[in-house]
Amino acid sequence: LTAEATVTVNVEPVLVLAPLNSRVVPGDSIQYEAIAFDELGDTLDYVIVWETTGNIGDIDQNGLFVATDFGEGTVTATADTLTAQAAVSVSLDPVIVITPEAETVVIGRKIHFKAELFDSTGTAVMDAEIVWSVEGEIGEIVDNLDKNSQFTATAVGTGFVVASSGGITAKAAVSVIPEPGIVVSPDSSTVALGGTGQFTANAIDDLGDTL
Repeated sequence: LTAEATVTVNVEPVLVLAPLNSRVVPGDSIQYEAIAFDELGDTLDYVIVWETTGNIGDIDQNGLFVATDFGEGTVTATADTLTAQAAVSVSLDPVIVITPEAETVVIGRKIHFKAELFDSTGTAVMDAEIVWSVEGEIGEIVDNLDKNSQFTATAVGTGFVVASSGGITAKAAVSVIPEPGIVVSPDSSTVALGGTGQFTANAIDDLGDTL
């Protein structure tokens, strides 16, 4: 015995929007595309109307979105009775800012550094815990109050003062130079009685350059 039944699958018209999820920083733009399809999968020649919610940016009649402010919002495309939405997040990567960003210091001198952590909206995190360290064997750093630190130069060379908080890191370049004066080379020598030794002397300025 055989029986047959006819099955009809009805597909509703749909509006396809892309991209559906985006994250940008203020000033960035996203080009959206929306295409309407009928129940047979054929494209419909509908006019697309664009709008945004959340006060995070503006979108023109061609679907070009420009982010203007931090926050979460949506981009909505409408074609006749069809509607589609895309989520948009406008934010920054959290960042630490060190001041000064770079410094040259004479050996034995001290420099004060300050670091601030800024969140995804560009707002300073007042209670952020900053951990200080030094890369390169050029000196030592002591953590003071109010996100400040004091670096003491102990050896000539180049390195970095590093500030970290919650996995976020920033570096300030530090160059340690000799103290101005006369540098004699070699700084020590052994010679036999009646022998000779060759020494050189160079005047060094406060930038470590030979005069």
